[in-house]
Amino acid sequence: TYNWYDAINGQATPYDDLGHGTHTVGTMVGSEPNGTNQIGVAPGAKWIAVKAFSSAGGTSEDLLKAGEWILAPKDAQGNPHPEKAPDVVNNSWGGASGINEWYRQMVQNWRAADIFPNFSAGNSGPNDGTISAPANYPESFAVGATDINNLLAGFSSRGPGPYGEWKPDISAPGVTIRSSVPGSKYQNMQGTSMAAPAVAGVVALMKQADASLTVDEMETILITSAIPLTDSTYPTSPNYGYGHGLVNAYSAVSAVVNGIGRVQGQVIREGQDTENPTYQHTAPIETFSNMTLPLTVQVQDNVNVRSVELQYRASETAEWQTVAATRTA
Repeated sequence: TYNWYDAINGQATPYDDLGHGTHTVGTMVGSEPNGTNQIGVAPGAKWIAVKAFSSAGGTSEDLLKAGEWILAPKDAQGNPHPEKAPDVVNNSWGGASGINEWYRQMVQNWRAADIFPNFSAGNSGPNDGTISAPANYPESFAVGATDINNLLAGFSSRGPGPYGEWKPDISAPGVTIRSSVPGSKYQNMQGTSMAAPAVAGVVALMKQADASLTVDEMETILITSAIPLTDSTYPTSPNYGYGHGLVNAYSAVSAVVNGIGRVQGQVIREGQDTENPTYQHTAPIETFSNMTLPLTVQVQDNVNVRSVELQYRASETAEWQTVAATRTA
C-alpha cells in the first residue's frame, strides 16, 4: 500500500516483466544487504514504483494515471494520500521531439507538490533539437548520457529545446551501465534511461542532507555543482549536448551541507521591505588547493530572509558560480 501501482494489469505486488524498470531502480537505490555490490547512488533511500509500460509501450491514459498516483498514492480503498508522495520521480521514458504538451500539466503539478521531475533526455542523437517530450518541457529536468571517458554518447538527444530552454539540463553516465535485472541478476544497459536514475539518486542524497530543499533549489545546486563538459562539437559550457555538465554528487551534497562562497542580494517583499539586508561573514585566513572550505554567513533583515545565494569562483579570472545557501538557524 502506497508503494506500488500497476496501471497495466492491476497486480497488487511489484513485478517486472521487461527488466528496464528494475535496472533503473537499481541505479537509484540498489545494494546487497551486506553493503557489497553497491550499484545504487543512494542505497539507503526508500522507493516506490508505478508500472505504466507493457512490451507494446505506454499509453497516454496509463501514463496519466501513473502521474496522478505519484501525486497522491492511494490506499486499499482508493483514497488518495498526497502526504505519501515521493521527493523525486524518475522518468526513463519519452516520446518524440518538438512541442507536445499532453503531459506538461502533470509535470507542473509535480513541481507544485515539491516532487522533483527527473527525465531522460531521449536516445535520438546526434542531431540537434532532438530532446524528447516530456523531457523538453521547461518544468522538466532533462538528463543526457555520457560514457566512461565523460564524452557525450552518440545516441544522447541534443538541444535546443522547443521552448528556448537549455536542454539537456545536465548529464550522467549512461553507457555500459551495470545494474540489477529480474532474477537476482545483473546486466549492462545503455541509454539516457540509465543516466536519469543516477541524477534521481543524487536528489535523494540532497534531500537526506536537507529535507526542506525545494525543487528550484535542488535544480540550482545540481546545475552549479556540475562538472562542465565540452568537446569539439560543443566547445563552451553550458551547451546543447552535455547541458551544464556531469552531475557531481559530492559537490551537490557538500553545497547543501556546508554552503560555499560570498553573499549578495536584495530581500524583496512587495509593499513592505525597503531596507537592505545586512550580513556578517569572516573570510578564511588561509586556503589551499582541494581543501574542504565550510563557509558561514549571518544575514539579518527587518522583514524576513527567505533565501541566501552564495557566489564563488576558483580563481581571480574564473567566472562566478552561484549556489543556494542552506539555512542552519
